[in-house]
Amino acid sequence: MTIINSVCYSSGGGSGGGEYQLKRIKDDSNNEIGTAFMLFTDANGNKYDVVLLDAQYRSGGSQWCSDRNTVTNMPIYTSNYNSWWYDNAKETATQNTQLILDYCSVKGYTSEACSHCRSQSFTIDGTTYYGQLPNMRELFDMWRHRVQIEQMDTSASSYSSTNFSSARAIWSSTQFSGSYAWYLSNSGNVTSYTKTYRPVTCPVLEIPNT
Repeated sequence: MTIINSVCYSSGGGSGGGEYQLKRIKDDSNNEIGTAFMLFTDANGNKYDVVLLDAQYRSGGSQWCSDRNTVTNMPIYTSNYNSWWYDNAKETATQNTQLILDYCSVKGYTSEACSHCRSQSFTIDGTTYYGQLPNMRELFDMWRHRVQIEQMDTSASSYSSTNFSSARAIWSSTQFSGSYAWYLSNSGNVTSYTKTYRPVTCPVLEIPNT
């Protein structure tokens, strides 16, 4: 990845793990596109640098799904201790986004949030990466460090409806139940809401960390 500048912070434990250095990222056309803000580790031990795309690449209001039923083969993480997303949800944003899109394709539904994410693509070090709807752990770390991220985002001041200067309700791709998905509320609370709601969508890139 092309790194422009960086800020160091401690990201804590869990699937993010350890200390991580926020890094501004450029694509191969020398365009600033976002900020790498955490390291995510999936269930197989694969690690990914998670890049939050800048405010200019986000959507101001998109449904998680036009249907409110359980997405096939997608785990459910309720408020029950045994299914807490913070400890147990190891699915990448890429996995979740594809499951949602596949479900919608088969059932004849739409996912505005996932479709918007996938419409964003960038070539970095010769590889093309597509936007993904962040999983709940990624969204949690994104929100925790929103001040630093926005300070580094060169597009933030021009996109007031999708930056972090005001409280934003933001989708994750983690499923809560048939009718609900996890998201961050306007007050910054981690909670769930109906999949047909239209909060902000903030695409991320998951770049293998090797």
